[in-house]
Amino acid sequence: MTRMAWFAAAGGLVVGLLIGTLIGMEISHGRSEEAQLGVAMPPGMGAMPPGLGGGMPPGGGAPQSRPRAELEQAVATSKLIVEKSPTAVDAWISLGDSYFDLTKYYGANLAKESIDAYGQALKLQPRNPNVLTDQGAMFEATLEFDKALANFEAAQKIDPNHVQSLFNMGIIYRHKKDNAKAAAAFKQVIERAPSSPQAADARALLSELGR
Repeated sequence: MTRMAWFAAAGGLVVGLLIGTLIGMEISHGRSEEAQLGVAMPPGMGAMPPGLGGGMPPGGGAPQSRPRAELEQAVATSKLIVEKSPTAVDAWISLGDSYFDLTKYYGANLAKESIDAYGQALKLQPRNPNVLTDQGAMFEATLEFDKALANFEAAQKIDPNHVQSLFNMGIIYRHKKDNAKAAAAFKQVIERAPSSPQAADARALLSELGR
């Protein structure tokens, strides 16, 4: 699954939940295709901005995630697999995804664990834009904005049509208070995928930026 949609929350919700003014959701775990809404992060981690990673379907609605017990079981299963087969990239991704959802939907303080699991997956698949984007969302969740931006830029170099990572770049620039670069990224999202949920969110954010 991809969690790239973490950055992509729907419309005004995305704007209203921006940190400082993001993450959004997506920024996704194997959840690249989901547009998701941010949720409260554990103490000390700040708020989860809209657009960075998994959960809210386009246009709003209830967050979508597996039950907590199922996610915890997935963590246990994935750990067993990678202990026996350290090169099992799908298991590393599943582990990162499960930590991602536990962090996003259930307030667990597992962003670092998610980052580490995605890091192991990227050692095996360094050119996976979905995993780069999901890990970037977790960097955003831990307020490591430069690392998050580096991930999204890397995903864009691999796949310039990867709209979620481009949208997430705009969110990070917004965090960094570089509104000109944020607006440029959002405009590119609209140009490349005008009918996408990310484009709808980009239009809302451009309006909020007065662009």
